[in-house]
Amino acid sequence: MTISRSEPIRPDTLTLRFVSANDPDSIGVEIYDPASNMLFDVTVERDRAPTIMFDDACNAEFDVGEFHALLERCVGELDAWKQRLEAPGEIWNPTSTRADGGSVAQ
Repeated sequence: MTISRSEPIRPDTLTLRFVSANDPDSIGVEIYDPASNMLFDVTVERDRAPTIMFDDACNAEFDVGEFHALLERCVGELDAWKQRLEAPGEIWNPTSTRADGGSVAQ
């Protein structure tokens, strides 16, 4: 799978709509990004932990706590990887040089 990079979503550009339903009893917030036409739905039900669902997720949803833990784990792993790449002699270190004498870092 290939995902193209884009500009980060700025929270101040998002539209929030607070919603409720009584079948089942739930409250939630729909978070909409008009620039990308992307919708997130964060829902809380009376006897269930909060969940988050993404508009293209085929009705799959994450437990918010578990999703947060997953993101924290990913960020931690990426940070450790980045630190290894920035170590002296590695390709993201600005003082590293190529065989032709040029800088490896962009």
